[in-house]
Amino acid sequence: MFGTKEISSRTREMLPRMVSRKELREYRYGPYKVYIIPRFKVPPTVANIEHGLGSTEGMVRMLRSDMDAEIIPSRWFRGMGSIPEWGMKFKNNMLLYEFCTRSNYYSQLRKKIEAYDKNLDRIEDKFGKAFVLFVCDVDREFVKKFEPKPDWAMFTDYKTFKCVPIGNQLTIPIYFWYDGQELPLRYGLESD
Repeated sequence: MFGTKEISSRTREMLPRMVSRKELREYRYGPYKVYIIPRFKVPPTVANIEHGLGSTEGMVRMLRSDMDAEIIPSRWFRGMGSIPEWGMKFKNNMLLYEFCTRSNYYSQLRKKIEAYDKNLDRIEDKFGKAFVLFVCDVDREFVKKFEPKPDWAMFTDYKTFKCVPIGNQLTIPIYFWYDGQELPLRYGLESD
């Protein structure tokens, strides 16, 4: 059933079939099984699995918050200098989603911001006004204190992000704006 944590019987049946037909590959992630497409020959690292789960969690939560929005896959951003995990096209603008694991936060976040600073215009030329959300898998205080926060982005921590009830991701004020205020994501998406 959509919106529950229960795995459907159909899914339980199909995943092993897809593995036996080599359409998916199965790996252990703690007590869980994760599945990847077979084009990836090297087994995934824990960081890769966590990054994939964080990206998927964000996509599901955002889509459930606005079912009229359109998901834009990351491959559509190739050649533009910055490639988000995915984009979400709303009526008048677009959200670009960036998920940062703990190691990614410390080693890559500033570089990602610099890249978007240079390339956001190219993305906006193709898709219209864009806004970036950085969801970081670190303590909330680290996210709050992080600088610089550009005015074309908002930041939040992953733990708080996952605590928001499904369907309310755009309206709950958990996102840090460049001036330190905690605002709903809709604020950033609707600002000029």
